[in-house]
Amino acid sequence: AVVSTQSTGSLKTEEKAGEILSIGSSLIFLKQHSAFLHVPGRCISAVLKIVSEDLPQEEKDMLDALQGEVVTDLRGDGEMGEERKTALRGLITDIVFGKKESEQ
Repeated sequence: AVVSTQSTGSLKTEEKAGEILSIGSSLIFLKQHSAFLHVPGRCISAVLKIVSEDLPQEEKDMLDALQGEVVTDLRGDGEMGEERKTALRGLITDIVFGKKESEQ
């Protein structure tokens, strides 16, 4: 529980898109498998492929799109804006903790 609390806090404060995605993939894996996973950045896409298999299609599509934006940001081919980082954080939060009742 301490690890997930620390990771959740890091998700809220992290500024780098790649780190947000890394933390998010670990949290989603933790929720689905009840085990914490820490992998190098180059393995994040493989983890996301595994965890996204159990997601609704809409969340899966959004996660794929945002992951593509993160990769573009990391390659230096573009910068992921704050609005999109907020969308990524929100999607991860929805997947891990469920959508807020007001949004359902």
